[in-house]
Amino acid sequence: MVALLIVSTLGLLPAAGQKVASQKVWTTYHKAALVELAPKYKSYSMEYDLPSSDKGMLGNVLAKAAEHYLSTLSAVEPPVPWPTIDVSKPLKLQNLEFKKSGGDVVLKIFVAAPTFGIQSHLTNTFKDKDSGKSRTQYAYDLLFTAEHGYTLSDATTQTVLASYKGSQRGVRTSYFDSVKELDVYVRNKMQPDLVVQLFDEVVKRADFELGGNTWPARMTVNSVEGDLPSYQEINTATNEFIGALSATTPDLPKIQNLTTVWEKYLVQANWDDKKAEINRKIGLGLIENLCVAYLLLENYEGVREKAAMFENQNRSFFAKSLPAFDIAGSYSGPGEGSMPVIHHGSPSTFTTVHFRSDIGGRRKPIGN
Repeated sequence: MVALLIVSTLGLLPAAGQKVASQKVWTTYHKAALVELAPKYKSYSMEYDLPSSDKGMLGNVLAKAAEHYLSTLSAVEPPVPWPTIDVSKPLKLQNLEFKKSGGDVVLKIFVAAPTFGIQSHLTNTFKDKDSGKSRTQYAYDLLFTAEHGYTLSDATTQTVLASYKGSQRGVRTSYFDSVKELDVYVRNKMQPDLVVQLFDEVVKRADFELGGNTWPARMTVNSVEGDLPSYQEINTATNEFIGALSATTPDLPKIQNLTTVWEKYLVQANWDDKKAEINRKIGLGLIENLCVAYLLLENYEGVREKAAMFENQNRSFFAKSLPAFDIAGSYSGPGEGSMPVIHHGSPSTFTTVHFRSDIGGRRKPIGN
């Protein structure tokens, strides 16, 4: 009787040390535009408002806070030529036809000439690997102000349909071998470099928010090793999920249904007991599956919620890396850096994106 009781009790216990198996899967991620233009809009034009050397923008652009530090400079090199910014390639704007002028809507990209002040002086002393001697390099942390952004307007009524404007933020210069070289850079090339950087950022943001884009992406999906009924149900959902991801167009209705399986077991997670049927390791794997699913469903609130839960429950000495995915090099949204990968047998460059990034935003119809 005692032996039977022991066997029966052991039969109810999950195996210790459950393992989560991860698999990389290629899929297609479609991101709808944050603003959906009304059907009455058929075409668009683009305008640019950018600083140039003939506007006198290359002269005294430093804030007074910086003048003291540069006043001892004995010689300033001639101003560098203002950079040429290529505006010949229009952004793709949903399904609208591009016209050089006379479009139904006008997308305007603007960048003002930056003014900036020095916030702090930085030094970096190190041993030169070639000479073995100590070297010191110098840089500044700057705070710059430059209005930059875009407006999308109805060409007839001038009604602003969508817009973004940034203004002030910090930036760090490169390190130079002398304070003089650093100061010459700040007086001459720093401003045009910032203009080029801001222009590129605004164009990418407009493309990401307004374009409506589709990218190849590589996702991580998880299954659980073990024979318990709960694990089998999780794994069945994961296998069906992989099939839905691998389709030419992801099967979104099926993906939506599969999320209910992972959500059901996620609420049963015991985050403190390693021997629990749904322990921390399995719970984090379920969260990662749900992040992928909600991203493809464009349920960005769900993505943010699950990414925050992962971070909150992942606070241990053996913490896992934050959940992320890889996306094609043409991707123009927030990212953590690029990496080389092999896609369809060919080398390509992809950007790593954390699910906690501001991927989505709120989508809304406008101009009805």
